[in-house]
Amino acid sequence: MCAFYDDLGNPLRTVESPVHRLSPGEKRDVAIDVYVPNDAARYGVVALDAAGSPAIGDARPTP
Repeated sequence: MCAFYDDLGNPLRTVESPVHRLSPGEKRDVAIDVYVPNDAARYGVVALDAAGSPAIGDARPTP
């Protein structure tokens, strides 16, 4: 998940990538293309474990 924020920390756009399935212990580079809002001052990125994580619905990238 990637999120863009204005100078005051207000969210402008949040982008989520498709799910990438990984085997236990597997490591992989994952890239997504995003359009950055013109008035974005900061961004935050977070990778989530979709397997039963209770925080997924409330997770937000920190700028």
